[in-house]
Amino acid sequence: MYTPLLPGSSITSWLYLKDSRAAQLNAFSQDGLLRREQQNFAAKIGKMSSVDDLMKDYQALKVALGAHGLKDDLPNRYFIRQVIEQGTDDPGDFANKLSDGRYAALAKTFEALGLTGSGDLSASLPALSDGLSAAVQALNGESPVYLNAAAKLSSNLTLGLLGADTAGRVWERALREPGMSNTLGRILGTSASAALLDTKGQIDVFETTMEQVYGSTKLTALIDPKNAFAVADAYLGTAGQALEAGFSYSGMKSRIDAIAKASSNDADRWAALQADTALRDVMSAALGVSAGFSGLSAADQIADMKSKAEGLFGRSEFSVFTSQANQTLLGDRYLDPDGRGLAGTFSLGAFTDAVEAARDQGPSVGQKWESVLKVEPLRDALVQGLGLGDGFGSLSQADQVAAMKAAMKAQYGTEDVAALQDPKTLAALSGAQVDAQIADVTKSYVEQEFRIAVGELRPELRVAMSLAEEMKTAVETGGTEAGQWYRVLGNSVLREAFQGAFGMGSDFASMDLDAQRSLMQAASERLIGSSKASDFLDPENQEKLITQYLVRSGTAAASYAGSSGSLFTSASASSILATIYGG
Repeated sequence: MYTPLLPGSSITSWLYLKDSRAAQLNAFSQDGLLRREQQNFAAKIGKMSSVDDLMKDYQALKVALGAHGLKDDLPNRYFIRQVIEQGTDDPGDFANKLSDGRYAALAKTFEALGLTGSGDLSASLPALSDGLSAAVQALNGESPVYLNAAAKLSSNLTLGLLGADTAGRVWERALREPGMSNTLGRILGTSASAALLDTKGQIDVFETTMEQVYGSTKLTALIDPKNAFAVADAYLGTAGQALEAGFSYSGMKSRIDAIAKASSNDADRWAALQADTALRDVMSAALGVSAGFSGLSAADQIADMKSKAEGLFGRSEFSVFTSQANQTLLGDRYLDPDGRGLAGTFSLGAFTDAVEAARDQGPSVGQKWESVLKVEPLRDALVQGLGLGDGFGSLSQADQVAAMKAAMKAQYGTEDVAALQDPKTLAALSGAQVDAQIADVTKSYVEQEFRIAVGELRPELRVAMSLAEEMKTAVETGGTEAGQWYRVLGNSVLREAFQGAFGMGSDFASMDLDAQRSLMQAASERLIGSSKASDFLDPENQEKLITQYLVRSGTAAASYAGSSGSLFTSASASSILATIYGG
């Protein structure tokens, strides 16, 4: 196996290692045994369906634990089972009580793969369509891990896309239509000054009025059949008026309904229509009766209207007028005989079409991405599946969307995230996500093995190499500021780095934990100007700590080389501290 090159003193070796790390790690990773261990883990983990399967496979468990710096916990099967089975969802879960954040990281790795809990994943898979199931199986067989990832991705994608088209965006699209703002203002009776507001301001005014009048803030409530006639009449200013005073959809409907209710005989109904002068004038105009209609006899007027109804609706029974859709058409033909729509005279059909167009147009590609990225599990899955780097989270929203679009375009030929609804595309992305999760484990395993090899030569350098990762795990596990320091004290690697850097003697460990924390915070304040453990996530502050640690270690490192293994083997015991100090 490749032996790391670490020339000179602790500091010299550290500087050389930082410059040559990538090349040395690559050479180290070519070892035949390491490659076989990685391949074995990748081949087996996707076929597992329970924690039991992992516990029974020594080689796979070795890689899983080793990837998290916990390989020496391999004999502690019961302990590790509790960590993985319980997961991290609940603050009371076992891993969350342990001060060493590596256990929570281990649990989260298997949560991501679906291998937590005491049951069998195959028996509790989320629902997924036959098409998606077939597509996943065509790529990865009947692996419950891959099927689970596809099901979760599908569910989260649906949620994300649903959130893309909000009621506010429907309003925005509608208000882009010429004249729509004035039309809505007349319907809702809002002040003319509302038209002077920006789009958001207008929407706020319209939604407030909508809530009061129609009990809903959605624009589409205006074309709901139960509201539509009242909406149109509000625009026309004829709400509640009889047809003699001016046309209204509701007035026409009430007169037609009254005739239909009065008799079931078709001839009697037609006769009643012909006798209702105001209604007859509206209906004849809407039907487009022949010239000279007014001079015809009653019988001929009825015959002409029936003929035109036959041509318009395909039948001539009076009942054809009783449907709301046909009443809308009749009203529209009366008000807008030339069919010019909202560009001409208002008609309910044209208004309905405009609102439906705004609704059906849907969100833009960018808006879909913005919504999708708000669903955290989906965002994480896309980052992994599309192969985006660790720096993605630090990008602005606009840059995140741009990165996602570019990655989608490169891999699937489209920028639209909705394309993932295709079963084959979704199966491919979810499969890539799982593959990336597995690759992260095997990559971390090689990294940890490299640290061990370095530590066998220079134990203080293994501590230095591990500090950033261990610090991130300790802080990001959450909890209070005090709790983060307790996790630092409960992690043997971090304790060694901080205690060594701050020059705290052997009697430090015998102090009360609260006293230890206070001393750590005071020393931290002197070193970096802050007493917060989280401020050691800053690479500059980490380098200050490492440098001071290595300077103090110096050539004396060899004197404790024999005990260095304990820094990485006593994690289980030290983690129990947080059962008491897990805050």
